[in-house]
Amino acid sequence: MKFKDHHVPMQNGELARIKVVQGPDLGSTWCIFSPVATLGRGEDNDIVVSDLKTSRNHIRIYIDGARWGVADLGSANGTLLNGQPLKNAVLSTGNTLALGESILEFSAREAGTLVFTAPPKKPSQLLDERRAIEQHHKKLRALTTVGGLDIPKLTGSFAVSGVSTGGSKRPLIYGILAIGLAAVLFLDDSESPNKSNAKKDDKGRALASFLPDESKGEVHRTAEQFFSVGFREYREKNYLRAKLQFETTLQVDPGHFLARLYLDKCNQDIDDEVKFHLDRAKKSISAGKVASAKGHYESVTRLLYRDQSNPAYVEANEELKGIKKTLERGSS
Repeated sequence: MKFKDHHVPMQNGELARIKVVQGPDLGSTWCIFSPVATLGRGEDNDIVVSDLKTSRNHIRIYIDGARWGVADLGSANGTLLNGQPLKNAVLSTGNTLALGESILEFSAREAGTLVFTAPPKKPSQLLDERRAIEQHHKKLRALTTVGGLDIPKLTGSFAVSGVSTGGSKRPLIYGILAIGLAAVLFLDDSESPNKSNAKKDDKGRALASFLPDESKGEVHRTAEQFFSVGFREYREKNYLRAKLQFETTLQVDPGHFLARLYLDKCNQDIDDEVKFHLDRAKKSISAGKVASAKGHYESVTRLLYRDQSNPAYVEANEELKGIKKTLERGSS
């Protein structure tokens, strides 16, 4: 449950809360009612943040026995707990979490009403955390330019979300990885004079060869990303855009039940809109409102531009030709 205020009384059944001290959601408070809650910018999270530099699924906050814990979900930019990188750690009242450009303050119910409803820390008190964020991001940016390679992407969550155990060893590890990867790529580029011909043959590969590796669960994540975009478009009644996203979801994951369901809904809603515009266009013609009829017929052609053999598209297109001639005669 989200509130746009920090001074929120304790809610029935509330277990903990997150206060945004810095970032796009500054001033907001999320009350947590379940023992597990995920946070990120994706709409499938329990806590959806506006910070574009957070990952779609960034962290998980959970109860472990009598203690609260926080785990990084393999985020792109990592997470800092009280200024220190974390992978999985104990979370206590008053702790701050830095992710993306946001700083969050955690409070558990056990802290008591006074602490629970107290104002959050002032940004001036979080100067060290902000500096830690900046230093963390600088390290990440430096890693992406080593040898021209994108190290974080190649090494996965290990590069950004591991627990720091010694600090000074990590740059050495990244340097070794960069040298090794550069050597592999160099040898791969020079191994065969016929490689350019092989690249030409690769252009004819099927779409399936570009899909994510299903063994790593990437198919499901990719399909969910397309479905989420399609669902947002569907709620906004942008049926053509939603339809394209649902079709892409089914190309990635043919067994996606919800994508199939909402694709059928899109087709039905498009059919309903087509019938509505055709009916209004005919009524406008009868009333002598040629310009209004033209707008409705154009709406039909836009809705069916991918199905130009549809009788409704053919009818609307023919009517538009007649209206165009009528308007030209009137202007002359």
